Parts: sequence; structure tokens; C-alpha cells
Amino acid sequence: MSGSVAKVWVLLIVAGCVFVFGLVVIVGQLQQDQPSPPISTGTSQHEAKPVTAQPKRGTVAENRDSSVLTGANNLIKPSTQSGLAHSQLHCYPSSEGMNDVDHRMCRLGDVYYSTLWNSFVFVRGEKSHVSGIPRNRFAAQDGVASLSSVLNHNRQYFNFVDAHDALVELTDHEQPITIHEDVYCFRRFKPDNVMHVMHDDVIPLYVTLQQQFGSLWRGVQLLALDEFSTDVPTHTPLQMLSEKPIWFQKDIENRGSNLIHFRSLTIGVSKQSTWYQYGFFEPQGPLPRINATGPLLREYTAFVRQQLGLPSRQQSKLSSQDKATIAVLTRHKTRLILNEADLVASLESQLNATVVTLSMETQSFAEQVEILSGCSAVIGLHGSMMIMSMFLPEDTMVFELFPYRVPPDNYTPFKTLASLPGMQMKYVAWVNEVEANSQTHDDRPPHMGGIAHLPPLEQNKIRHSESVPPHKCCSDPTWLYRIYQDTRVDVPHIVQVVAQFLDNSSQRLDNFESEPSRSLIDILDTELLPHQVLNLVCTRADKIDAGILVKWSKPINSEFVEINHYEVWIQELYRVFKTSDESLVIAGQELKSIDSCTVWVRAVRIASDKTEQQGPFASQQCISHKGSR
Repeated sequence: MSGSVAKVWVLLIVAGCVFVFGLVVIVGQLQQDQPSPPISTGTSQHEAKPVTAQPKRGTVAENRDSSVLTGANNLIKPSTQSGLAHSQLHCYPSSEGMNDVDHRMCRLGDVYYSTLWNSFVFVRGEKSHVSGIPRNRFAAQDGVASLSSVLNHNRQYFNFVDAHDALVELTDHEQPITIHEDVYCFRRFKPDNVMHVMHDDVIPLYVTLQQQFGSLWRGVQLLALDEFSTDVPTHTPLQMLSEKPIWFQKDIENRGSNLIHFRSLTIGVSKQSTWYQYGFFEPQGPLPRINATGPLLREYTAFVRQQLGLPSRQQSKLSSQDKATIAVLTRHKTRLILNEADLVASLESQLNATVVTLSMETQSFAEQVEILSGCSAVIGLHGSMMIMSMFLPEDTMVFELFPYRVPPDNYTPFKTLASLPGMQMKYVAWVNEVEANSQTHDDRPPHMGGIAHLPPLEQNKIRHSESVPPHKCCSDPTWLYRIYQDTRVDVPHIVQVVAQFLDNSSQRLDNFESEPSRSLIDILDTELLPHQVLNLVCTRADKIDAGILVKWSKPINSEFVEINHYEVWIQELYRVFKTSDESLVIAGQELKSIDSCTVWVRAVRIASDKTEQQGPFASQQCISHKGSR
């Protein structure tokens, strides 16, 4: 018995030793797995992070279980405390009342730009807020808003990378640099082409900045976030929009940090000033809905002249005493006017005119504006520089020349410009109909009209085409072959057309100069509204039993707004009376059995387009004789 007890004790002791040894091993393993205590260098203990695979530049890796966002060089990495401000986004419809990605406007607060990812980062957290955009902004290649005025071009859409505050932190050497000033972000569309610069970038930004920032618009910092060169001749009109040097993408990439913190960022571009589409989805042509007007473009051109120190109002040098000045747009490399010297000499001698040749290569933007502001006509082959015709005065001519078999009716950006309501310009097109007066260039590169790279059958088809067929943008070989032809123009015909215009224009100008110059108020006629009538009172009518006399004064802006008539509404009668006077007697029989009534009065003007434009109501409580008894 005692031997059995001894064996049991031995087994128990052995088991205990094994158990203790196992605990020692487990504890040791746990100690090896724990990080070393932090050294007191001011570094947070939370900086020890798991190693994750780094995505390629420009991509984002997402851990779907923990939503951990990681990136190149661990720019953003897992954490429980990021120290980053929470981002906000508020989008709203444009001034045209549309809220799709091409039209909406947005303001962002505390948003970050990663120069490693070339992308904005939106930090989510308890203080972040988003409104005005679809929940899934990536649906159908959508975005937050467009950074360009060009419609339906998803390359221009603004987007951002989502990150969560509880799961991101910067490494020590990636502390953000904060931009405290208001920044407006956009993308240039094609900065080497003056037509695109003016139509797609400059004028839309001119409108947008005033809509979004009011009288302080030129103090806003502009950021052109695109890949284009910053050294382009067309930069001048863009820089005029801001008192500060424009920032480009390279400027924010060289600010000393991989992360830029924008306290206030505005995006979205107004389409109110555009009039043309370039054929991305259908052949090019005027926009189906054009909001641009002559007064709007005249306002912009007056702004440019003011910035250049030129007279604010354009004035054509055309009267019975002065010579007409005609601008001929010339090119030095392609699309040449082969008999340009003959054209210039004939215009000078036969019309007794001063002829100035303009080119992008020889004159600066400022010089072109100054010259065109005093011209009576501009003549040039179809090309981007024709956009500068917007700087012509009113009652002038735009004469556009087209190479052989290029149909003018299919390429109308400058015809549409000259025809905008209020531009008051005459547009004339001429097309070469004689093949012998055309010089093609088969051996040039394809983008400059060359066709030697094409199969012989295709080359022959293009050479014998009757006309450039309708096509989409942007590399149709028939279009490029024809538009890059050099052309011998019909000089006698051009001189005759210009002479006839100048004769008629001189007569109109002589009559016009006898009248007062039109002011900006006249130009913006359809936008001026009468204000509220003043000193509205209601008294008893002395001579008519139970009647009332309503009197008022003209609106405070009546000096600038011609009042056509007034509307007097009697609320209780559901009746409206009209009068051209500043008073109205309402007889007792009109008031029937009403003891008191509320009178509403407003001024009405008739705009130049014959529409009625009402001012706001003023109201007054009235008591008739019947009510006072």
C-alpha cells in the first residue's frame, strides 16, 4: 500500500515539473513577441507598425478587413490617432441650375494632396462631412466635379482617395505643409492652342471666379493641376485672372513635403460662357444650349484692355476722316496664304486702308489685343488665332478663309462667336474652289496633314474626296489633309467684299457717333431690374366715397432703369391695376363691401428683348371710408 502511495507522489511531482517547464517556455515566447520598450526620444509608441506590401505609384492598396490605407513609402499608414484634420465637401448646382458632374460647383475644407500618388486624400472622421454628390461617385466613370469647361471629358474630373481618421498617420518626415489661403483648382485643356485657352480655360474661369468669390475674385490663388508645360505663350491671359502668380502641379510637388494640406479648395467650372463642342461624341459644332452672349464677352475683353492699360471701350478707327485698319492673320509654317503679299498690297491700295499682319510668332498677346481693338476687319485662314477676333470693336467684320474642299458650315467656332447675340459683328466665309490654288503636303507627319503613311488605296480616296465628310475629333486623315493645305486666295473677291462692308459700316458709324456712347448699363440691359418702390402710403380718397388713394415714389435705381408701368395688387379682390403714374385712386365701387385691404405695388420695365421685368413688391394696409365709419 505504502509503495503504491509513493508511486503516485512520484507521478504527481513529475507532472508538476512538466507543467512548470511549459509555463516558462510560453512566457518566454510571449516576451519575445512583445516590442521593446520605447526609448525616450519623443517618438510615439504607436509608430511600430506591421509591414505591408507597397502599391505602385499612383495606386491605392486597401485591407478589406481593417480598411487600412497604405501607400508608397508608407505616406499614410495604420494608426489609432492621425492628427489630421477631418475633410469636408459641399457641392451645389451651377449658376445654370444643373448638378451633374460637368456642372456642379464644390468647396472642400481640410483636404490633402499626395504628391506620391498624384491624388487628393479625403480624411473621414467624426467631423468630416460630404453633401451634394452621389454616394458612389465612381459609377459610370463619374467624379466629384469637372476641372474644365469641356463637357463629357472624364480626364478633367476631380476625385480623391478615401482614408479614415482612425486608421491613418503620417510618418515623421511627412508632416503636411498647410496652405491657409483660398485656392481654386482647375485643369487647362490645351494650353498650346489659343482658341482652347480662351474658350475652354480663360473666359470660363473669368466667369466662375466672380460667381464664387465676388469682388475678391482676383485675390484667389489659382492652381493649374495638369501635366502641361508652364512655359507657353498663351499664359498671359490666364495670369491676368489673378493678382498672384498661378501655381502649377510642379509648384506643389516642390514644397518640401509629400502631403499638402489645403484648408480651403474650390472646384468646378461654369459653362455659362462656352459656345462650341469639339466633336468627341458627334461631329463638332455649336453647343445645343448656348448661354454665352456678346455682352458677357465684351465685358471680358474690356477687363483685358483695362489690365493692359488700354481704353476700356473698343473704338474702330473708321470714319470719314480716318483710314480703316484691317488685320490679316498670318502663319509662318503651315496653312499659308500663298499670295499674302498681294492680298495685303491690294487692301492697302484699293481701300486706302492700313493693313497689319498678325501672328502668334511675331506679336505678343498684349500687342494683338491692342491692334485688334482698333481694327475694322480681320481676315485669316481657319485656325485657332481667329478667336482673337473677339477683341474687335462692334460693327466690324470677321472674314474667315477655308482651304480647298473644306466646307465652312461644318467648322463654325468663329462664325458662332461672331453671331452671339450682342456681339454685333458681321461674319463672312470664303472657301477655295480651285484645286490649282491649293498646295497639299503628303509627306508631312500625319498630325500635320500627311498621308504617305496610309495604304495607296486610302491615299487615293482622300485625294479625290469631294469634301471633308462629317467626322469626330481628332485625327480624321481627310480633315487633316485638307485643313493643312496652303491656299492661294481670291484677292479681288476679298477686296470687293471688304470694301462693300466698309462703305456701309462708315455710314452706320457716322450716324452712331452722333448719339451718346452706350454704357455698360446699356450693354447689360436685360440684366437690370427695378428695385422696390419707395414711400408707399394709402389714404382716403377725398372725392370718391369709400375709395382709397395709393401713392408711392420711384425705385431708388430709377435713374438707371426706365420704368414702363406699375402694378397695383389688391390682395382681397384678387385684382391687378396698371398705371404709369406714381399714384392710383381706387373707387369705392371697386372695393365693394371690403372695409380694409392690403395693397401691393411693384415697378415693371420692358427690356430690349421685349420681356417684362418686375421689381420686388412693397405692401401697405389700407382702410376705406366704409371701414372708418
